[in-house]
Amino acid sequence: MSITVALTLLLFSLFLFLFLCLCLSTVAEKIAHRFFICDDSGSMAHNDGCRLYEMGNKFSQVQCSRWDELVDMLHFHIGLSKAANSACDFRMLNGLTPKRVGVKEVDPDNIAEKALLKAFENGPSSMTPMCTVLTKVVKEIQANEAWLRQDGLTVSLIIACDGQASDGNIAMVMKPLEKLPVDIVIRLC
Repeated sequence: MSITVALTLLLFSLFLFLFLCLCLSTVAEKIAHRFFICDDSGSMAHNDGCRLYEMGNKFSQVQCSRWDELVDMLHFHIGLSKAANSACDFRMLNGLTPKRVGVKEVDPDNIAEKALLKAFENGPSSMTPMCTVLTKVVKEIQANEAWLRQDGLTVSLIIACDGQASDGNIAMVMKPLEKLPVDIVIRLC
């Protein structure tokens, strides 16, 4: 490959990277808040997940638990929210109170992040009270609907789970979200 072709490819890669960064920052400005509802029930201990490991210039897929796979994703989003100074609430289903990370002024000592990391170490257990946790998030979004619409903002709701709620009908609990300024991602583990 000639030096001209190599430099052209490098410049194109840099341009693409800068374009993606611009797109991300534009979209991020329209998201007022991010909620992660994370399944930490006992079934997340099943060993049918996977992780990608970088080995030199290749990636290798390694089997792990659903929980380990989810924790990898959550570590990424905690880091992203901190880098962007962007509020993210993490809601575990069992025991841990909601934790907000990403805003230096709210948690300058990273106490919320440390509590999340401890919960990650403790691992999954118990049932899947998804409806209880989701109902609280829906009410919070409803309480903020007026100013979200006024400012042209949305909320992101990411639900990471591996199955059915143990405390009700999740479709019925999610029904009010149809009329709210919210983008929903359901990540099956």
